[in-house]
Amino acid sequence: MYIYLKILNHISMKRLLFVLLVVVSVFSVTCCGSSSGLSKSERIARKAAEEALYTKAITNRDFKLEITQIIPHGFPSRTSQAEYFLTVKGDIVNTRLPYMGDSHYAVMGGEDISIVFENEKVSINQDFSDAQKGEYRYSFIGCAERGSWKITLQLYNNGRAHIGCFSPLRGTMSYVAEIKLPSEDE
Repeated sequence: MYIYLKILNHISMKRLLFVLLVVVSVFSVTCCGSSSGLSKSERIARKAAEEALYTKAITNRDFKLEITQIIPHGFPSRTSQAEYFLTVKGDIVNTRLPYMGDSHYAVMGGEDISIVFENEKVSINQDFSDAQKGEYRYSFIGCAERGSWKITLQLYNNGRAHIGCFSPLRGTMSYVAEIKLPSEDE
């Protein structure tokens, strides 16, 4: 005890405060570490609940895709700030997707070359063979007067999506998107 008091006399008040702060910091880190198991299980439960919401929206065909990246075939990709979208409600599709690329027919000045579906009723084919992995696929074809676009959607239960567009009259386009659930939109 006598040695301890002598050491304490030599340590300045600032050093004592520093040592106490280090001890308190170490103590708080070890205490927080013991509760991390609970937060991990909460994170797992939250992720599972979120995946269930995405799966429900995907399988009910009630979702909106906000485009985050535009990938024209043979051209540099571009980012998007949610100005482009694709919505599916049952068998009705709405979309306005930019088109950048080659065209196999003459385009007149001012003609809109975007991929546009306005309340278009389509026959949707579904492929849920990879549902166990969290991947769902839909495909449909747009009307001939708008370029007969064949659209393929790859939707994932983590909220991400990939859109592939093919037309015999134009080049191929791809898009990366985020799935917006119906309640997120309203």
